[in-house]
Amino acid sequence: KTVTYCVMDEGGRILERGKMGWEVSEWQGALDRYGRENVEVAFETGSDGYRAKGMLEGLGIEMYPFHAANFRAIWCSRKKTDRIDAERICRALKGGGLPERVKLAGKEEERLRNLVVEWELRLKSIQMQLNRVRGLARCRGVELPSWTRKKAGEWWEEVIRLFEKADQSSVKRSYRTALSELQGLEELDTELEEQIGKAGHTERVGWLRSVPGIGEVTSRAVVAYAGDGKRFRSGKKFAAYVGLTPTVDQTGVQAVRIGHISRQGPASLRRLFIQAAQAATRTKSFSRTRWNKWFYRLQARRGRKIAIVALAKKLSEVCYAILRDGKEWSEERLWPMAP
Repeated sequence: KTVTYCVMDEGGRILERGKMGWEVSEWQGALDRYGRENVEVAFETGSDGYRAKGMLEGLGIEMYPFHAANFRAIWCSRKKTDRIDAERICRALKGGGLPERVKLAGKEEERLRNLVVEWELRLKSIQMQLNRVRGLARCRGVELPSWTRKKAGEWWEEVIRLFEKADQSSVKRSYRTALSELQGLEELDTELEEQIGKAGHTERVGWLRSVPGIGEVTSRAVVAYAGDGKRFRSGKKFAAYVGLTPTVDQTGVQAVRIGHISRQGPASLRRLFIQAAQAATRTKSFSRTRWNKWFYRLQARRGRKIAIVALAKKLSEVCYAILRDGKEWSEERLWPMAP
């Protein structure tokens, strides 16, 4: 409801600090006291970060959004209040000590991202209902037919008939929930296509869907978060943005220790790349590449989970290359095996 702020001059002297609401008049008054052309505002990203971006853009103010998790002065501090954090951000902005500047999405991209997240949540809800019915089927010794989304209504009707009357009411409740989510997905399909067209990503989605394991949902999510890919300097930078790069721990002369993935960035996109990696291992095009042998060697040495995450990272780098080059995927991108 309120914003805690701190104003500092170039010499490091605090000019003003306090709290204010989200009224435009309050922000205008605070900025006009110091001259808008001389002001730069740093703030943490998050749900309120988009609101702050819209407010500052309307007022013509230079912005410096950043991820708070990358700012150790705040993240690792034992004494943490909004007042103290605002002063630390101010001093870091003056001294050039803030983390890398983050590019916040525009309204069209933000809407597209929200639609992609909603799509994923609805799919997860449908999967939960399917898992519930499958669990009940295992308990009752009922063999279920294969699920397909295109024939979902027929599948549920057949499944209901397979159970005894005492269990049918429970299956029907799952069916009603899944049916509602499926109807929502159909509406989302239309809205997503329109939003992707408005953002100019229709062709890019087609390019990405040519990659092994990258399907309809993942391709849309990639363009929602990466756009044309130009804001990333390399595929490794995009993989780091998704949170698929491992952390590194090294102190003094100790050996470098490679830890877990950073898990920074959009969690929904990271989950989709993991699912895409699992799907890719089952495709024929993947089996013809050098990555196939690399994957199974890594799986034998480190386990399937680590191998899947490593493959997801490589897929994210390939997706970046496709957006950068404006071409469909080809097997040569995965170093095809010599005959």
